[in-house]
Amino acid sequence: LSIFLRANANKVITFTLISLFNITFSVFAGLGSSIVRASIMGEVGLIAILLDRNYDFYNGLALSSLIIMMLDPTAIFDIGFQLTVAATWGLFYFSPTLASFGLHQFFATSLAPIIATIPIILFNFNIINIASLPVNVFVLPWIEVITIFGFFYVLISQFISLTFLSAPLIFLIDVIEGIVNFFGGFDFLSLHPESPNLFLLLIYYVLLVYVF
Repeated sequence: LSIFLRANANKVITFTLISLFNITFSVFAGLGSSIVRASIMGEVGLIAILLDRNYDFYNGLALSSLIIMMLDPTAIFDIGFQLTVAATWGLFYFSPTLASFGLHQFFATSLAPIIATIPIILFNFNIINIASLPVNVFVLPWIEVITIFGFFYVLISQFISLTFLSAPLIFLIDVIEGIVNFFGGFDFLSLHPESPNLFLLLIYYVLLVYVF
């Protein structure tokens, strides 16, 4: 998008090309809750640029969530949907404040989604893994690389044989899997507190908003 904007490309053409890419990527990625949410938010942002309007992140998140629930009312009970909305909200809401406390932006970005999703994980799985932060620190930088590289690899390989490029992709995936399995192998890092009730969840989020 930034390339098109810097080149002063026609906004309609830019909107069309990026929307096609957005939709194609979403389909290839399996149309999961997080993918659909990100796709809709991306489209809302593109429309804002097309209409010369300021894009508000929270309105985009709310609109994408509303659209998903209109298409599938049961999505609100889907744990994947709950986690992606909470993690995205936490990333943008908590990261600036954590960084202002002196925490490095990289660690703030890793910690913010964890803070926002802990209650949902506790409520559904009765588990907290205190290794989640160091795992995120090691894994997050490579997720975007694997996602983008994997998308173009799958897309282009439909027309041209690129099997030699699969080796670095598989290597990165194996490294990430190894990191997750390594930290997951320490049972003492996993805590199993009692599942909180809905009232406690509400209190937790109210206190978070108040503190941050």
